[in-house]
Amino acid sequence: MQGSRLYSNSGQFVCYLNAQKQMVKPVKQVIHMLRKPPGWAWDADVIANGIDRGALELVVYATDTDITYRTSIDNFMNHYGVIDRGHGKQWYLALDRWSSSEREPEGTQLDMFEE
Repeated sequence: MQGSRLYSNSGQFVCYLNAQKQMVKPVKQVIHMLRKPPGWAWDADVIANGIDRGALELVVYATDTDITYRTSIDNFMNHYGVIDRGHGKQWYLALDRWSSSEREPEGTQLDMFEE
């Protein structure tokens, strides 16, 4: 993965901002996916930093399942929730608002004349 590395306020690496303006966050799904509510959380400050740098999309790459989750910055900002479970303020987006490599992306219309 290439691009600018973005860090939390505590100095921990969080994600890359690549040339396609995607914030790509590599994670282990079994550890990092929220269970209640199901979804993905990001440090609020990292999201703000990415937006300031022109980010257009959030990408979570689950290294243990090889599943990629995507959402636009606009979708995230229109539907995020706030949590703080001892790691600072985080913004999260419910799992059903992400498109993933294991299911049809959001807004995809099926072909009526598929052969």
